Amino acid sequence: MILCLLELAIVHGKQYAMEINEIQHLAHSHALTQNAEEAKKRGNWLEVRRLTNEALSYLPLQALQKNTLSVSTISTEASLPIAHALRLLSESLWRLGLYDDARENAARAIEFARQSGNHTELIQCLSNMGSVLEKLTDFQTALQFYDQALTLAHSLNDRVNVARITGNIGLIHLHSFEYQQALTYFNQALAVNTELERKEGIARNLGNIGIVYYSLADHYTALDYYQQALEIEQQLGRTDGIVQNLNNLGTLCVQIADYTKALSYLRTSLHIHEETGSLFKGYVLSSLCLVYTRLHDFPIALEYGQLGLEAAYSMHDRYLEATIETNIANAFLGLQDYPQAEIHLQNALNIYQEIKSRDGIALVLGNLGNIHGSLGEFNQAIDSMVRAAEVFHEVGNFAGEARNLANAGLIYADERYEGFDSIRAEELLTKAIALDDICGTKAQSIEPLKKLAVIYERDDRLREALDCTKKLYQIEVEIERSEAQKQAQQFHYERKIADLEHRRELDRQEAEGKRLVIEHTLRLQRDELEKSIVRLVEKNKFLSSIITEMREVGRYARGEGSLKADELIEKIRRNIASMESLGTLELQMNDIHKEFIRHLRDIFPTLTPMEVKIAVLLRMNLTSPNIASLLFISHRTVEVHRAHIRKKMGLNATDNMYFELGKL
Repeated sequence: MILCLLELAIVHGKQYAMEINEIQHLAHSHALTQNAEEAKKRGNWLEVRRLTNEALSYLPLQALQKNTLSVSTISTEASLPIAHALRLLSESLWRLGLYDDARENAARAIEFARQSGNHTELIQCLSNMGSVLEKLTDFQTALQFYDQALTLAHSLNDRVNVARITGNIGLIHLHSFEYQQALTYFNQALAVNTELERKEGIARNLGNIGIVYYSLADHYTALDYYQQALEIEQQLGRTDGIVQNLNNLGTLCVQIADYTKALSYLRTSLHIHEETGSLFKGYVLSSLCLVYTRLHDFPIALEYGQLGLEAAYSMHDRYLEATIETNIANAFLGLQDYPQAEIHLQNALNIYQEIKSRDGIALVLGNLGNIHGSLGEFNQAIDSMVRAAEVFHEVGNFAGEARNLANAGLIYADERYEGFDSIRAEELLTKAIALDDICGTKAQSIEPLKKLAVIYERDDRLREALDCTKKLYQIEVEIERSEAQKQAQQFHYERKIADLEHRRELDRQEAEGKRLVIEHTLRLQRDELEKSIVRLVEKNKFLSSIITEMREVGRYARGEGSLKADELIEKIRRNIASMESLGTLELQMNDIHKEFIRHLRDIFPTLTPMEVKIAVLLRMNLTSPNIASLLFISHRTVEVHRAHIRKKMGLNATDNMYFELGKL
């Protein structure tokens, strides 16, 4: 990147040479942006925002504030880092719930990405705008930006981005409760990732397909997809993917009332978060709060809820904060502490209104309605429930609309209510039942049907009362069949999990067996190598001692005797072999100690090949004289190499080199 910054940049059609301080500013900004990318991986969005703002303070090179940047005054070279930094800043802002600011920066990022001419960055900036608009529930406009990004990715034959954006479009349909369309896009993205053999993308889309089936209450199919995604993430060693799927599995197990497995998944996830220092642990703590609420262990639920809130505060994640406030409210409801429950629901409502999350607003309004109903505050209850139904209708969540209409209708049908109105009750209950038919949430219609039948009987509308009873019977039969099917699915799932665990155990045993065989073979090879080296050293020492004696004899010999002595010395010398001359022996040593050699070179890259070789022999506990004999070099030369090794390793004169090398 720095090389390209040295080229001439074009501004208003004029050429100018970038000055040294401008290049330094761009380089410094680039380093800050890379640090922001690392903070993004850790989920530290506050740090991402800080770093990108600092990076932008160096950009562009003219003395302009970032809020007055104009594309027309910025060079092509400066436009790309500006676009990158603005995109990261935008993402940090929408992650922090600051959607309007995020949209503004996303729009400016697109401008500078276009100016830079870098299509890959432009694709990412367009996609980021789609994500911002998705958070603002402006799904139609979000789809327009995703379509632009997808078209550009297709034109460049950028299959990776094609898969990623196709998956994002699937998320739009998922959030719009258009589950079949969501499945179509997730499967398309899965097919492209499979073709590209991109395991990360495969895992992500398997997990998303699982979320669709979870949303459709097809829990065991969802479990299967989550498990597949988790296995791939574990193979890749991607902790963020692992914990995401563990969270999904934990949440799903709550829904099927398998709390033991739910706690196992969630605790494993929490342990990984704490080990890695991930800020995303707030999501796990939120789920644990929910689990213990379901288990009616409300004090522990509240403890996890409070810990989750603290994590949400540190992340500045307003959406998570609102979710946890809602979970805490549910725990207080379990304790029948309605005032505290209402306080936390009101906190959640304020946050959802602040971040403009309409589905969150609707959910809390419905819960507040239920609290008012439990306290006998029926007018307030109806008001909250009707408002919740209206917002659910706006976001397309007709099951949520039906639930709240039914609850309001049940209050109108209650003769204890001073505003008792059977006509209004019939209107609301009938509409709720019709919506449940459309959504496939017929189980919600049981209480409304029972109440309608009572209303019709009281008004002598027996035919309509009978129709309600028949429909109620049909729903109960369907539920029984569904329960039977779920039990069969649960049996199949538990058997599958048992088979999977058995296979994993067999794989573990096989891997352990292979490891032991390799270790045993390596130990035998190492022992044989050491014996060969010892034999070579002893042989060389023996021959060297004979040479010394022959030289002594030669001193007293005359004529042919002296020549014969020299001839014998030369023959003996030729039989003294260095390890290097025995190529097989050196190859064996390099192979047996290859991991140590690789590790040594990684840590101390300045070591020469001879120093590495001597370090290996020292690790084998050979003395300097033996090494000298083995390598056919002088004892003094070995000592010099040892001194160099000691210096490069940063060892003091008192440090034991054998011990230090043995630790590596």
